[in-house]
Amino acid sequence: MGQDDGGVLIRAALASDCEEVAELYSGYVRDSLATFELTAPSRADWQTKLADLNGLGLPFLVAVEGTRLVGYALVTPWRPRPGYRFTVEDSIYVEPGRTGQGLGRQLLGELVAQARAWGAKQMIAVVADSGEPASPALHLAAGFVEVGRLARVGFKHGRWVDTVLYQLNLAGPAG
Repeated sequence: MGQDDGGVLIRAALASDCEEVAELYSGYVRDSLATFELTAPSRADWQTKLADLNGLGLPFLVAVEGTRLVGYALVTPWRPRPGYRFTVEDSIYVEPGRTGQGLGRQLLGELVAQARAWGAKQMIAVVADSGEPASPALHLAAGFVEVGRLARVGFKHGRWVDTVLYQLNLAGPAG
């Protein structure tokens, strides 16, 4: 993990980061279709998630500029059944004023590297097809391929929304 030329440090999340993670994510819950959550998780909820991911050895990263959290990324198990144990799902959120500046690319690059080191063989991204191009562009640029669409599976802000599934093979051509 390291720092880019713009002074952003990517590092492992700490319990003390969970308040800022909760604040960042709550804006997306309230104002966007990027997540289908209707009630934002609390700081305590995020601390539990962090502890759970730490217990599994899975990465939960934050991007910090100075003392301010400007983004985060994590992976969770794709599904609970043991046969899926080598597949993870990513989640990346960047402060709204910081999109399009390479921060998501930096977070995703480090997340992929750490998930691969952990032993993940496949990474899945489930992206709401809200008309916002940032997340699809980020994933496609990182080598993900679109592998499917689930029509009208989310309902939020008075509208039905599709999700698009993207997949990245972390194991190489034979994986």
